[in-house]
Parts: sequence; structure tokens; C-alpha cells
Amino acid sequence: MQNLEDEKKCPVKKGRSVWEDVFKRADKDDDGAINLEHFCSFFADGVLSCEDLDVLFHEIDSHNTNNIDTSELCEYFSQHLGAFGEVFAAIEDMNHAVTSALQRTFEENKENKDVSMMEKFVSRFLIQEANYQISAIAQPLISASDHFEAEARKNRPKPPLTLDIPADPVSPGLSSGATPVTPGRVKRRERRAMLHSQSSQQELCSAPAASIPGLAQQVDRLQKLLSKLENKVSFNNIQDETVDITEENLCLLVQRSFNVDERSMPEFRSSLKTYVEGIIGSTGILHINVRSYKDSNFIMVYELWESKNAWSSFLRSELHKGFQHSNIEVLEEPESCVTMPIPVSWLAKQET
Repeated sequence: MQNLEDEKKCPVKKGRSVWEDVFKRADKDDDGAINLEHFCSFFADGVLSCEDLDVLFHEIDSHNTNNIDTSELCEYFSQHLGAFGEVFAAIEDMNHAVTSALQRTFEENKENKDVSMMEKFVSRFLIQEANYQISAIAQPLISASDHFEAEARKNRPKPPLTLDIPADPVSPGLSSGATPVTPGRVKRRERRAMLHSQSSQQELCSAPAASIPGLAQQVDRLQKLLSKLENKVSFNNIQDETVDITEENLCLLVQRSFNVDERSMPEFRSSLKTYVEGIIGSTGILHINVRSYKDSNFIMVYELWESKNAWSSFLRSELHKGFQHSNIEVLEEPESCVTMPIPVSWLAKQET
């Protein structure tokens, strides 16, 4: 009943689920209300002082109950959304669309046992690309957030006060002499650093990790579903190695995927033949393999380079530029490229 009343009072029609998510994260004890203690803990950004946060809390608390409910939070921020009204509405639509797509893909792969290898490949590719596109949205938002935060801190007339939260979680408000709590700004940066660290280990076209509330959860779900769609692989004789990362030599495996227009397949194969013959004599190439699939226009090219620098240097060569230029008119979609660093020591073990 309370949710229906809140929905009537909240002027935000699209994007309301985002503010419900914000409220749940700020409502630490999940009692349906945000007190001053939880408000300061969640909204502290290292710029606003305790006095500022107290003023903001009572400004949002339009019912004067010393607690903030969903409708009050939604009503306050709806007055300041501006251009971001469309953004949060789009985020809500994106959440629904991703959830629906994941459920449908999972059900189709579960119910249909005769799904072809190429259909599974397309599913994996679409999930990977959706993951990449959602993740890429975060970078300009992070940059803008850091910029405005730096400006705010620079123009702040005096340093903000440290938040002192009482040890007893039942006691509302702030009290001096209690345990200081790291402002929300610092905690958010810690989460960013962790996500960025995880992202830096991936070589998928240097996509940044998503740090958008709600969308980050969808990214995790995409990654989990991707793992389920992958073929099961049995690894025998697994070894646990400890190496000095400063001394680890890595070669680079490059996987290039081409979806060729059926009418242009002869032209593409001719261009690919010239490319393969030319790359064999290139500096730094260790191996190249071409795979095509029956009853399909997909062609995969695997290149093994002695280092990432060797591959990067090759990308500037006339051979590579010419091959890319010749593919502009013959591909149904842009080429997909994935790279993975591999320890050189593994190659030596395979040769022995």
C-alpha cells in the first residue's frame, strides 16, 4: 500500500526503478526509511561538510519525520534531473531489455538441444558485444564525475568535516568522538579501482569496466551467461605456477573474425591468401592459422606474435592496412578482433 502511495507522489514516470535502487542502497537496515546517519554515510562525497549534509537531509525530508522515504527522495531529485532525466529513463529501459534478452537466450539454448555451433557462436558474440558497449558507457561518466568533483573540492572555502557515525546502529544522527567513516566518495573510488583492475586484465579492445549502478549487475549477468554458453572443456594435468611478473615473457594470440558477404567470398579469399603469404615473412609472427566453417560465411584467423609490440608495429604496415581496406566492401559487419597474452614458456613446453 505504501509503495502505491509513493508511486502516486513521485513525479518520475520513467527511471523510477533507478531511484528505488538508490534508496535500497542508502537504506542500510532495510526498514523502508533513511535516517540521518545512513543518509550521511551514503551521500558523503568528500566535498559537503556534516552541516551541509544535515541541511540537505532536512530539505529532502519534506514530511518532517526525520526520515526520508522513497517518494521524498524521488521527488527531490526529479526537480534537478535536467538532461539526465532521459539518461535514467534509458537505463531503466536497458535493464528491462537486457533481462529479457538474457532470459530468452538462456531458454532457447536450454530447450533446443540441436543449436548449431555457429548459432552458439553468434549468441556468444552478441553477449560479448553487449557487454563491451555497456561497459564503454562508464568511461565518460567517470571522467566527468572526477572533473566536477575536483572542481568542487578546489572551490570549497574550507575542508569538509570527517563524518563521525555512532557505534550503535540504532542511534540516529551524527555524534562527535565516534568512529570516523570513510566518505562515500572514497568508497566509490575504491570500487572503481577494483573494477578497473579487473578490466585491465582483459584484452578486449581496452573496454573500461562498468560502474553504473544497475548496469554493472547486468554486465555480471552477461558474463555468467557467456560462461554457460561456452563449450565445456576438460583440462588435464593442471599446474599451479608462481612467477615473477617483471620477468614473465608474453607472446600474443590474436583472433580475428570475419563475417563475409556470400557473394564476395571469392574476392575475400583471394585477399586473405595475399595477406597470409605476406604476413609469414613479417617480423615477429610465430604462427598463423585460418579456419572456415561448413555452411557458414564466418572465417577465423589466428595469429601468434612474439610480443604485443610486434603486433602493434605490424598494424601500421602497408600489408595490414591494405588487407583492411580490401575488406570494407566484402564484409557484412566490421571485423571482430580479440587478443590474449600467453606465457612464452608454454610454447616451449609444447615443443618438448
